[in-house]
Amino acid sequence: MGRMGKMFLGSLLCGLFLTGAAVTASAAQAIGTVNLDIVPYDQLYNMSPGDVVEGSEDEVDVSGGPYWVSDCTISGNSQTMKDSYTYTIEIQASSGYYFTSDTLVSVYGAYEVDMYLRTTQRMRVRARAYPYCVLAHVNNIQIDESEKKATWDPVPGAKSYSVYVYYENANGDLRSAKKSASKPEISLSSYIGKYSNVDVSVRAVRGSSTADRYLAESEYVYSSGRVDDEHYIDQYEFNHIPTATNRLAAGGITGDTTGSLYPGTTGPGTGGPGTGGPGSLTPAGTPGGPGTGQGQAGYFGWQGSGNTWYYLINGVRATGWLSITPDEWYFLYDNGLMAAGWFNDNGIIYLLNPNHDGTYGKMLAGRQFVNGNWYYFNEVHDGTYGAMYMNRYVPGGGYAGPDGIIR
Repeated sequence: MGRMGKMFLGSLLCGLFLTGAAVTASAAQAIGTVNLDIVPYDQLYNMSPGDVVEGSEDEVDVSGGPYWVSDCTISGNSQTMKDSYTYTIEIQASSGYYFTSDTLVSVYGAYEVDMYLRTTQRMRVRARAYPYCVLAHVNNIQIDESEKKATWDPVPGAKSYSVYVYYENANGDLRSAKKSASKPEISLSSYIGKYSNVDVSVRAVRGSSTADRYLAESEYVYSSGRVDDEHYIDQYEFNHIPTATNRLAAGGITGDTTGSLYPGTTGPGTGGPGTGGPGSLTPAGTPGGPGTGQGQAGYFGWQGSGNTWYYLINGVRATGWLSITPDEWYFLYDNGLMAAGWFNDNGIIYLLNPNHDGTYGKMLAGRQFVNGNWYYFNEVHDGTYGAMYMNRYVPGGGYAGPDGIIR
């Protein structure tokens, strides 16, 4: 293991935490904390000054908890220092476990995390991070004896500079003094003309912003370009990486603790709405339309009539996207009322069945005929299940315009 590897295990692992849980066969257990680790260790071990590294979709560690990652995508990545990017991580509860409104999500390597989908069996989180970078070596150090100062090229991402001034006194003894500089130059008026053999070694210093916490500082370099062996470092230290946390209660939770797992699916955006809805499961687990739930603590199911439906989880109204099977999704407002008809979720358009045909409120997929026009809603569980096609060709022929109408 190289110098980077030796350091990294020492300074970075101190931020990690592991959780364990025992599964009992008799009853489902609530998951208190979900611990994720998105630090790209393998890539960081081999970094050199000036390198920029971003995380990988394949390097999300669940730290041994009773849950697993079913999908992960990264967006906004540009391989540019201090340009943040986003993980979208799908998490499934293991058999015998479920998420609650008190479940805490903790992501090591993220500076911010929020919830996009919350059900008792699955969740989707968005974790934001910055690229990791080792600041480049300081280059082109010039000692100007007439101006009595040293200058060098600015280092991208540096907030300031640390400088060792070397000089030889009248007795021929080599001395040094540590200085700091807020810009790429430093005055040597106290040394040039008074001492001989004046030189400097300079190191770029990171700042204290959130993005700077993903930076490591490189080594001190002499004006000759040689590394300063006296202040040689044995590692590039990424020991300021943050941990972001958030609770599911921030956005509520929906779903059924007794529901099955459906790997690779979630709410709209990767699975589409639906875990119940008209024709879903009653508290006893038998088929039935909305309204079969009895509204008592301990019951899971639909309650209501006509255009007014709610879904109960232990007697509490669910909110947000709700799913019991991969292809059945419903949306419930903050007051628990189920939505129907056209529905806009952050710019993504869905069609929630407006007809009382046994699946009232269910998100529709495929070709749909509405008010004399044809529309197409994604049928593939690729992260946008149920989303209306716009400005693109549709399966089976035709083109959906900006209004979604197929022409």
